[in-house]
Amino acid sequence: MSAALLQNPELRQDLQDDRESAFHVLSWIALRYTKHNKLHELSSLLDVYDECHDTAAGARGGRGKLAFMDHDCKTLEFDRRPALTELIRSLARTIAARYDDSPIPKADIEEVHLLLLNLNMDPPVDEDETAISSLLSQERIKFGKQFKAYPFAAAKVKISKRGWLVRSIRHSTDDPRWHESDKAELNPIIGGSTGKRKMQTDFEDRIPSTKSLKLLNGGSSRTSEQK
Repeated sequence: MSAALLQNPELRQDLQDDRESAFHVLSWIALRYTKHNKLHELSSLLDVYDECHDTAAGARGGRGKLAFMDHDCKTLEFDRRPALTELIRSLARTIAARYDDSPIPKADIEEVHLLLLNLNMDPPVDEDETAISSLLSQERIKFGKQFKAYPFAAAKVKISKRGWLVRSIRHSTDDPRWHESDKAELNPIIGGSTGKRKMQTDFEDRIPSTKSLKLLNGGSSRTSEQK
């Protein structure tokens, strides 16, 4: 389930929530069955998928998933599987942008978003500023001070565009760097709780006491205070 719905179950589930849910399924499987550089903290990473804490409004979750996309995915590397690493990171960056908490004016993001909607292409989000500017110049589109809004507007376009998730996964699986005889291997979990997992202290330390969720699709801001 998406972090947005876990934070506020009364929200209406949309396509972006479904795509984020698919990402969480993929990332859980990758963490559990593929060797990576965070095996020493695997227990706390898996805990985010079962996160649940009591609030005055009832049971809530999602903060751990936000921390995973914002923090852990940036340094997560899968052993001898660079294509998988790049896929997880790219999907996380795009999805996390819908929860942007930056000072960039929403009007700038929306203006750039409307411009990008007219492009007959998936706007790049993973390249550096020079590469992005070069690609956009071919479409006769240039941004001045609004360029800082571009990554968030581009992510908004991509996550809402038909076929984005499928194309992203297919592009990754077509990468020749995948091993032909690659097999799933269950990673051992060292330590951790039994039964329904609870958030570990080392993971809680990376979660801000207050997280403002500002959806770029025009939704209202929602703030969850850590209990």
